[in-house]
Amino acid sequence: MGSDRWAVSGESRRGWGPAPAGAAMLGIALATATAGAAWGTATRPQEEPPAPAPARQEPPAPPQEPARRPRSVPRTVPEKAEGGGLRLPPAGETPEDLADRPGADPLAPAGGGAMRAGADGARPDVPPPARPPAAATVIPEWPFHYELTLAGVDGSPLAARYYPSEQGATAAVVMLVHDLGAGRSAKDFDDPIAELAGQGLAGHLQELGYAVVAVDLRGHGQSPSRASRGEEGASPRMVGDLQAVYRFLLDRHNRRELNLAKFGVVGLGTGANLAAIWAATPGAAVSIEGRTSDLAGLALISPKPEAGGRPIGPVVSGLAPRVPMLLEAGSKDAESADAVRELEPVVARQRLSRVDFIETRQPATNLLRFAPDATRPLLSFLDNVVKIRADEWEPRYNLEPVLFANVRVVNRGEEPADAAPADAAGEPVEPDPAPAPVDRDAPAAAPGGGRDS
Repeated sequence: MGSDRWAVSGESRRGWGPAPAGAAMLGIALATATAGAAWGTATRPQEEPPAPAPARQEPPAPPQEPARRPRSVPRTVPEKAEGGGLRLPPAGETPEDLADRPGADPLAPAGGGAMRAGADGARPDVPPPARPPAAATVIPEWPFHYELTLAGVDGSPLAARYYPSEQGATAAVVMLVHDLGAGRSAKDFDDPIAELAGQGLAGHLQELGYAVVAVDLRGHGQSPSRASRGEEGASPRMVGDLQAVYRFLLDRHNRRELNLAKFGVVGLGTGANLAAIWAATPGAAVSIEGRTSDLAGLALISPKPEAGGRPIGPVVSGLAPRVPMLLEAGSKDAESADAVRELEPVVARQRLSRVDFIETRQPATNLLRFAPDATRPLLSFLDNVVKIRADEWEPRYNLEPVLFANVRVVNRGEEPADAAPADAAGEPVEPDPAPAPVDRDAPAAAPGGGRDS
């Protein structure tokens, strides 16, 4: 305030001439009073400034829920994980990084994953397939497959067979679903088929470059039942078991052993109904929410009119516009033939789908094993719809991983094939017609195209 007063005073003096002596004395007095006031202000204790308002604190973020896992499957410590794809990848890690972590894969050789990077850190275009530890009792020799145990949706053990492909990340993959009933299991797909030069369907597909997986549905083969009261036939738990098999394939996909963008499913008999019900379930063959299904083709061999209380008609009608399908049945198998004929108008109109009838009374498993040309429509469908897809391999997040254990290597020829087939009740069935002897060393029959109906 004093400086302002002096400025005004000086301005007045310049504008009005010399100030009289009385005015000068008055100015000195005012200056002295002002200085004293300033001194008093400087020596007076200053009041404490008001405390600043506390900064607004954001509420703590809710803890993230861990990835869901099958019930009854124990939690896994990341550093001690024994199965591949058992958890969400840490920050900055991709599914590939997780799959490549040393010691993370029971099917890998000792000291690293099945797709270990080279010395320069680069991954090969087509890495070697999964191999067991060097100390394994059986040394794998192509062609071979693995026998292992998967954890079902409720923790039930599921015996499975996995046939790796030599084509690595470019390989198409097929899931085989056996018929239901006494004597049926994934081993049905190893039974010799005459027109495939005595090979089983699984081994023949592996020879054609496919990766193949087949599971003993609960209550069949080496998989215990654990069924709830009132559960018979194609139960909801079996539908969940097929999703567990898909989760196993997700892990093998991330290891570049196959390409799930080329994924086909083949179901026989009631297993065909089960495969269709699974494919129609929201989230089936989907790695993360919002992603489209990986299912590229669905082959239903001798489907039943209904299974598990669900008619096949509405299920297939809903799938037909979005999933290429093959329906195949024996023309003299009244039950399945009638079901396929009712679905023919819906399926046959789709560009990549087809319907075939084979002149035989044999159903499902025996249809493929003994009916002439019964495998041709199936192999043609898989080659021209599933395998031909040009989708590039890309990693997938495995949000619902599945544990597997009890791994065993089986080289081809190690297990003898059954001498005679069995029907749904486990009784031997007379072939129709009887196949002629086939030289096992002869080249496999080339897949052809059956007739369209």
